Amino acid sequence: VPPTVDPKLAELDAVSAAVATLMADNGLSIIPNPVTASEPPCTTGTTAMTRFPDTASAAGTVDKPADPAGRVYASGTGDLGDKDGYVLFGHDILADLLPSTVVSYVRFVRSVWCYTVEPDGYVRQYDESGAETPRPPRPTPTPTPTPTPTPTLTPEEQARKTPEGELAIVSEAVAQLMFQAGLSSIPNPVTKGTVPCFAGTQDMAAFPDATSIAGTSDKLTDPFGMPYTDGVDPLGDKDGYVLAGHDIFGDNQQTGLRSYLGFTSSTWCYSVDGDGRVEQHEPSRVQVLDDVDVLRAAFAGGDGSARLVLLVTPELAAARGRAIWVQTQVLDSDAELDLKVYVVWNPSPGGVDPWPSPFPSLAPDDRIVEYWDSGQAAAQWFASDAGSATVAYDAYYLFGPEARWDDELPAVLSSAVGDDFLSGIQLRRALEALFPSLR
Repeated sequence: VPPTVDPKLAELDAVSAAVATLMADNGLSIIPNPVTASEPPCTTGTTAMTRFPDTASAAGTVDKPADPAGRVYASGTGDLGDKDGYVLFGHDILADLLPSTVVSYVRFVRSVWCYTVEPDGYVRQYDESGAETPRPPRPTPTPTPTPTPTPTLTPEEQARKTPEGELAIVSEAVAQLMFQAGLSSIPNPVTKGTVPCFAGTQDMAAFPDATSIAGTSDKLTDPFGMPYTDGVDPLGDKDGYVLAGHDIFGDNQQTGLRSYLGFTSSTWCYSVDGDGRVEQHEPSRVQVLDDVDVLRAAFAGGDGSARLVLLVTPELAAARGRAIWVQTQVLDSDAELDLKVYVVWNPSPGGVDPWPSPFPSLAPDDRIVEYWDSGQAAAQWFASDAGSATVAYDAYYLFGPEARWDDELPAVLSSAVGDDFLSGIQLRRALEALFPSLR
């Protein structure tokens, strides 16, 4: 050490730099078992560089699992096994089952002064009495703000943001399914609509063919010639040719299912023909009404507004026209008209189900809620409330802003069924009485 340099600080700097190099070489962010206890002649710390900064981390444990090349350290006895610890003099840096392949980070076995170290590698120096060498104040690290991670979309997720992108994904998946299953045509392609689709489906676990029965001519053998068998879950092969969860193997089990895309429910609706050509359709705004409580809850959400319930059979042109008339001649005439309209499309017995095509849906309007009531739940409830055992078809029920629908239907301002509803005269007069501006 040159005479102009303080030898204590020179050694401290050398030991500190050696610890930093040791940590970097061995990929340590912290020292697992830093030396803090005292060893003679030190009352604080140690002068043994063969034991500093960590002599306790056992080879082959979580404290010293692998060398910088990724080879696993192993403990042993005698001349076998790797050496424990991370030390500045004689460090066993190679996992080679030998304690002799060592590297040293300082050129002295013992230091003149005593040392301790903190887990992050910060070295402190002491004399034999335990007095610490003054150092500049330890800098307080400025916390680095953790950036908010930006969600990374997969190429499939990115493509699904557009209808064209999702259509391409579904079409490609159908082509792959047909190729792998050895299909020249789809036996039972999905065509008719399932809620909420007027045409097709959003359920990729039922598309493009959910009905071909295993073991029949529609799904006879797998691509390897093994026969499919019909059975009861968990035995028997799964029916259908589907994009999510397809049972491709004829093994009398419903395991090892295969999916051809990364989602089970699509954003848009899809139908397919026998050749595998996929068509995309807009999903419906119409909600399923399988319980009158659904309508009751929506009715309660319109408190403070006048409310109009329309029960309409979609097969009858005059009935569809009356619903369209309410929108175009009543709601569209006044954008501020405080009237909530609940249109319940309910097919008559033997009528269309699940959807007529094309469906007579109304144009979007925040004041209109549409339902599909294939079980006539609302029609039966309104007929029962009126004391009739029949089902109420093609009817309207008009309520004032103060109406509350609890267990029983509130007082009706005006209602009509059948021809009186279809003519529209009674409904027009009732609405004009409630909203004079409509006159």
